[in-house]
Amino acid sequence: MTLNTRGTTRTIVVILTAAAVPTKHIRLTSAVTVLSAADPVRVHQSFATMDIISKGRAELVVGRGSSIEAYPLFGFSLNDYDALFKEKLGLLLKIRD
Repeated sequence: MTLNTRGTTRTIVVILTAAAVPTKHIRLTSAVTVLSAADPVRVHQSFATMDIISKGRAELVVGRGSSIEAYPLFGFSLNDYDALFKEKLGLLLKIRD
């Protein structure tokens, strides 16, 4: 597992799925999945797979994130920050239903 200086990782679903195998009752969730710079389809697929493997114990918490310096690296304009989050959240909720 590779952690950055803030103690975050991009592989949280892999780590939580590994934790699902030897356990039976704990809920599996991360502090927040930063949806602003993520593909909502991939986020849903990853958490849905973990939910199947863990027999319904996966919990998805999404947010915008607290750091914006990497946002332009993904090709996004900070001017679209709010609108893009709303769009991605709407898509994630639509996929879920």
